[in-house]
Amino acid sequence: MRERLSFNEFWLTVLLPLLMVITVAFAIESADLVSSVSVRPILLLVGTVAFVAGVALAKSQFPYYTAHIYSFVYGVFFLGLVLGPMLPDAEFMTWRERINELVMMQYNWFVTAIDGGSNRDSFIFVVQTSGIFWLLGYTAAWYTVRYLRIWRVILPSGLVLLSVVYYYFGARPLYLYMAAYVVLSLLYITQTFLSSRQRQWRAATVRYEGGISWTFMRSSLLVGLLAILCAWWLPAAGASDTVTSAVNRVNEPWRQFRDSWQRLVAVNSTGQRVADPYRDSLPLGGPRQTGDQPIMDVRVSEELPYAYWRETVLDTYADNSWQVVDGNTITYYPDDGQFNTEPAQQRMLVTQAYINYVSNAGAIYSLPDLQFADRQMYVKLNTTPDGYHDLAATRARYALQLGDQYQVTSSISVADAGSLRRASTSYSPEIREQYLQMPNTISERTRNLAAELTASYDNPYDKAVAVQNWLRDNIEYNDQIDYPPADRELIDYFLFETQEGYCNYYAASMAIMLRSQGVPTRLARGFASGEYLPEEGFYRVRARDAHTWVEVYFPEYGWIQFEPTAIIQPIVRPEGEDAAGGDDDPTIAEDPDQPVLDGETELPERDLEAFLEPEDPFGDGGATGGDGFLGSNTIPFVGGLFLIAFTAFLMLLAGRYNRRVESSVERSYSRLVHWSQWVGVEIRPNYTPYESADVLAAAVPEGEKSIRVLIDEFVQRQFSGRASGLSVFAPRNEWKRLRPILLKRSIRSRLDTFLRRKSS
Repeated sequence: MRERLSFNEFWLTVLLPLLMVITVAFAIESADLVSSVSVRPILLLVGTVAFVAGVALAKSQFPYYTAHIYSFVYGVFFLGLVLGPMLPDAEFMTWRERINELVMMQYNWFVTAIDGGSNRDSFIFVVQTSGIFWLLGYTAAWYTVRYLRIWRVILPSGLVLLSVVYYYFGARPLYLYMAAYVVLSLLYITQTFLSSRQRQWRAATVRYEGGISWTFMRSSLLVGLLAILCAWWLPAAGASDTVTSAVNRVNEPWRQFRDSWQRLVAVNSTGQRVADPYRDSLPLGGPRQTGDQPIMDVRVSEELPYAYWRETVLDTYADNSWQVVDGNTITYYPDDGQFNTEPAQQRMLVTQAYINYVSNAGAIYSLPDLQFADRQMYVKLNTTPDGYHDLAATRARYALQLGDQYQVTSSISVADAGSLRRASTSYSPEIREQYLQMPNTISERTRNLAAELTASYDNPYDKAVAVQNWLRDNIEYNDQIDYPPADRELIDYFLFETQEGYCNYYAASMAIMLRSQGVPTRLARGFASGEYLPEEGFYRVRARDAHTWVEVYFPEYGWIQFEPTAIIQPIVRPEGEDAAGGDDDPTIAEDPDQPVLDGETELPERDLEAFLEPEDPFGDGGATGGDGFLGSNTIPFVGGLFLIAFTAFLMLLAGRYNRRVESSVERSYSRLVHWSQWVGVEIRPNYTPYESADVLAAAVPEGEKSIRVLIDEFVQRQFSGRASGLSVFAPRNEWKRLRPILLKRSIRSRLDTFLRRKSS
């Protein structure tokens, strides 16, 4: 049915869809998807103009399809007008040439998508998002003014907002925009429902209170805010590993779509690949998009000569992808104490305190090798025949929120080069089977190159250094490489054809080359050290520090880290005991006060409160602005204060509204009719006022006197044009006696209805 809205009565109904579109624009800007341009002014302008155009076309007499054609023409012209000046060499183009250029950019993008290529131009995202916002603004106005279709207004903008919020794992609280959108949607539904009922009442000549719109709006706003606050404090389903795994399986098609979208739209990566990047596989692929947003801060007792914050290790390579070792997943509790890791020489304990800047993060990081943590975790591990634990991945049992803290203790190697050269090469069968695995697809020239580089060395350490240094010297770092061909073995492709790539390729190539020479090797993933801030005394780790490196096994010394990636500083170890202790010694000096790993030592405690910064952690040192102050502990407190203040404000408004209604005889009658629904009786539209009084008085006999006085005064004034003869009539005095009676009767009626339903 065709329904038109009147601006005189329902202006808020028309304003609410525009506010919903504006909310989505603010969320996209906060997600920081594009660094080169601020998209919020563009999206606000496009969405608002599209909405105004939609209102004008909806109020016009144009047929359905004609109006849409005009909207398309207006949209193309306006986008060209807004975005055209942002094109390269725009000052030398006419506006028609600018529009043609924008159209060609879209055409080339579609060709790239069909051919399986990748896009590097972030301006395409701005153009496409602006086009989407034109559609959102236009359809929101059209389906509000011309045809009232509330879900065609709510769902499109809501889905765009949901996709941004769901796949954003940065520090900014985008869920606040989702909460605002839910409240606005509820207000919109309420207002459209009310407008429909008002048209029915007018058609049936039913009287209704003039201020009913404000009453509905106030009530729906209160309900919406209470629902949001209740949902805020409910336990998060995402904190359950079982639920999360099930959701992840269901979302796999959407995840594949997101990956394709990231390949075709060059925006800052705020998804799980950066903020919480580590799964059980590492495919070698195309470019990676990182950002500058902080991931965590890590405090240690002093700056380390090298540091890797590890979360996952991978040992199996097949089909151009590395996999996490198959193992058992256990639940670790801090009361369990230290892990039973294999004893190793020349190691010392280092305690780290972490503060997390990622919402809903699942990873627990540590220096290799993790010994103890103060947080419950899911740990994937292998147990050796001797009963030792070899940790492969560590995930938080309950998702980490922005500002969460945890503390771990790790056993790091301080082995010198001389000791590693003299290490045994007597590997156990389990080590050989697991860490010398290679697919038969590895090319002969890859094996030959590895043999050539290591031919002059008789020990695994020098062989590892030789391969590491060759990769650093001969391969160019580039994290914006094209997607490789699907039918190629990618290590061979990386080493001999492109000779450029990023850490995943460097580490994978080094590991395979060493395995071909009988050296047990694996990959590790996490973050490089990041930036050490000496005055604050901690490392600030950002998304751009996401990293993959190589670990080589030495029987007496455990897993030792190597760095083949050209842009990361290599790990320099002293040659032996004679090199230790000098000012330039890059190893960590042995601390006699540090505990040894004897299985009985009580690990040191650290005061995490001393680690917290009093100022905004994303201030001078951050890149994401000031939104990060809303930590997990602050939100309930601020929300509680807001709820108290808002409740007091509503009570004040309610008091003023009651005085205004109850001071009017006409409005008092409308309120009595409204109360009848709450006390469980029906007053039909065709009842006379005195019939209504009879029905209501029968249901509430103790309030009969006040009910009849109010209705009698209403009849006298409404139909005779004069008062009842009372010298002074104050409806509020009657309401003071009647309101508690009606409230008590309403509660009793609702309780009786509930008990009857329960018994039936």
